[in-house]
Amino acid sequence: MLKEIFTVFLEEFAALLTGILFYKYLPKPWRLLCLQVCIAFIVETAAYAIRKNHQPNGWLYNIYLVIDCGLHLLIAYYLLNEKHLKPFFIIVFSAFIVVWCYDVFYKYGLFKFATHAYIADSFLLIISYLYLLFKSTLQWQKAIYLSPIFWLCMAIIIFYGCNFSYFALMDIIFKSLSKSQNIILLIVLKALVAIRYILIACCFYLVYYNQKKQLK
Repeated sequence: MLKEIFTVFLEEFAALLTGILFYKYLPKPWRLLCLQVCIAFIVETAAYAIRKNHQPNGWLYNIYLVIDCGLHLLIAYYLLNEKHLKPFFIIVFSAFIVVWCYDVFYKYGLFKFATHAYIADSFLLIISYLYLLFKSTLQWQKAIYLSPIFWLCMAIIIFYGCNFSYFALMDIIFKSLSKSQNIILLIVLKALVAIRYILIACCFYLVYYNQKKQLK
């Protein structure tokens, strides 16, 4: 129990603390990102508690998938600041909801993790944040490593890119790899979670840092 709680702390709680620390300096999209990190931390903690009591927690992750996808798309929309893209994001989120409903109400049920919905979520976020990365890189005037949008895009693209590949090929992976190899793969995926939230914590700091530099 302590090991899993400590892992959650490293991956998400540190990012959440950073977001709270610089919250008053964060514009709307970054506050939404802080909210996403907060919800992710609560969900992971609650999911562990439910699993500890030998109860299924797939329903919790399935509900979280909708919130997670919606928030990430909303963050990308606000960071792009291109109102003509609003129909695109509505269509993208609607497409995800269709796949989610298929998994939850037909394929798996509420209590089993909606794999297809997660694959769709990953694919749509990768596309959205690749476009955001392209646009923000063209517009950014300073050194690229000072761009919080750059690091957010890298966090999303790396994390969801690897998870997309894993979940899309999960059946093949489990059959072709040995037990020890699968364990190593899961450790790598866990490390990607840590990298994601470390980069998000850096984003919160860079938003504050850049605003401070502008005021000077």
